[in-house]
Amino acid sequence: CRAGYSGPDCLTPLKRPCTFMDPVTKRDVGWHSNRDWSHSRCAGICDEDIAMCYCPPGTKYGHVLAPEGSPPGTPPIKQGRPMFWCQPSSDADGQPVPWGAIPYENLFGPDGWCNSDTPHKFRCPCRIDGMRGDFCHIRQEQYCTNQCSGHGECHQG
Repeated sequence: CRAGYSGPDCLTPLKRPCTFMDPVTKRDVGWHSNRDWSHSRCAGICDEDIAMCYCPPGTKYGHVLAPEGSPPGTPPIKQGRPMFWCQPSSDADGQPVPWGAIPYENLFGPDGWCNSDTPHKFRCPCRIDGMRGDFCHIRQEQYCTNQCSGHGECHQG
């Protein structure tokens, strides 16, 4: 089964939500209402199949989820850039975010990771199976045991 699903027909959801995530919007429930840090906290949008945080949809390199009601495992409309361990140290108004460390502008500003073709100040690490490169934009073959034995495609190892 692809990541996020299990069962004999691979249709049973086995979600891995990001911490403090709204189940509908897949966004953090409040940067200021819950001040706790967590490895899986996401300042962008969460892909709960693999618990990966991506740039939010409103940015140039934002992750756009598959439409509601799509079959299980439908790929996103737009992959976007991952935000692995890239939490902002403040919000858009400059208010401190205690669980983050990266200046807001370096993530969401015009020359930030989520908006610039070639961000110069900061780049989030590319820590997602099947992707590589300075901007996490180059696809590479993934490894699955026996390469799925001829039963489908390898997705997320």
